[in-house]
Order: sequence, then structure tokens, then C-alpha cells
Amino acid sequence: MRLYVTFCLAIIGVFAADIQKSAPISSQRCFQPLERKIQELVEVRHTGIYPTAAIKRTMSKSTSTQKLQLQKAIAFGNSYCERYRIRTADVKPIAKPVSTKLNFWSNTCPSYTRYYYFPRAVRYGGQTCWVLSNWYNLRCKQTACIYRSCSGVYTFWPWMTACRHTSYKAHYYYIWCPRFGLVRRYVRLPQCCSCMKLLCRPWVQPISKAG
Repeated sequence: MRLYVTFCLAIIGVFAADIQKSAPISSQRCFQPLERKIQELVEVRHTGIYPTAAIKRTMSKSTSTQKLQLQKAIAFGNSYCERYRIRTADVKPIAKPVSTKLNFWSNTCPSYTRYYYFPRAVRYGGQTCWVLSNWYNLRCKQTACIYRSCSGVYTFWPWMTACRHTSYKAHYYYIWCPRFGLVRRYVRLPQCCSCMKLLCRPWVQPISKAG
């Protein structure tokens, strides 16, 4: 068994050396692909009363398809999100083994819970718009990775590992604007943090040398 492991390590070493000869790391750089940035909704200060009557009038003029989409979005939000009174800090649990029986198993990409908040009024299209009452004071859970690199996972060039947000869930919501009426928008929130194996070669770029 020990001889077999030694043989495998020797093969891997030869393979890595061949790759480095054809594409020396000293003259090239590996760039990780950028992740999608989630744009948080920023609450704006507003004056006046919430336009309940105007929103109801607009909803009454909507088509049957638009009304059905609105009902589905409301049901989805009530199922996967929760009401809040005050904003709270992110939930960051202490990393612990996945299994209490097998302590040598550990989470390669530990994560924590963040919240996506829906405020009462937002800025959209150069004007103040109102989030429908079904969503404001609502917050939806999303997962955030604690580390960028996988813990305890090792690879050889040209492969690399990284913790990435996965299992995105689309949340549709509606806002009402004085000029636009009802506007259907959505945000995609990650639900998992996974250790991904990436091939560096597509992102290899030569480093320019000073003349």
C-alpha cells in the first residue's frame, strides 16, 4: 500500500512538472472568475403617506397574467422569507464538524446566514418608488461563504479550488413608481456555499515584464 501511494505521488509530481515546463507559473498568473455581486436595496427617506389607493388602482387595471404573477410572487415571499421589526446582524456560527460521530470530517466551505432586506421605499429610475406592502419589512435568507479558499483541499496546477456561492434562488418582488406604475423586479440569492474545482488555464494571462 505504501509503495502504491509513493508511485501515485511520483506520477502526480511528473505531471505537475510537465505542466510547469509548458506554462511556467513564474511568467503567468491564474485569475479566479468573479462572482455575481448582489445589489442590496437601499432605503430612501420619503415624505408623505404610503400611496395605498394609487397602488390599488394600478393593480385593478392589471391584466390577468400580471395579477397571477403578483399572486405567485407574494406566495413565494411568504413561504421563504420572514417579517422583521429591526435589522439584525448576520448569523455567523462557529465552524464545527459536519458529523459528531466522525470528527475527522470537516466542512471545506463553512458559511453563515445573511439577510436581504426589503425596505419601504427605494430609488429607481431617478425617482422614489414604494415597495408593495407584501414585501416591505420582509427579509430573505441568503448564504455567504466565510472563506474564499476551500479548507483542507489541495490541488496541483493548473487546477485550483475556491468556495463559491451556489444554488441561487430567484425572489420576485414589486415596487410602485409614480411614472412607471407597478414594476416587477427580482433578486437571486445564494442558498449554499460549495467547494468548487476550477481549471486555471482559461484564465491564465501573461505578466508583462518591465522593459
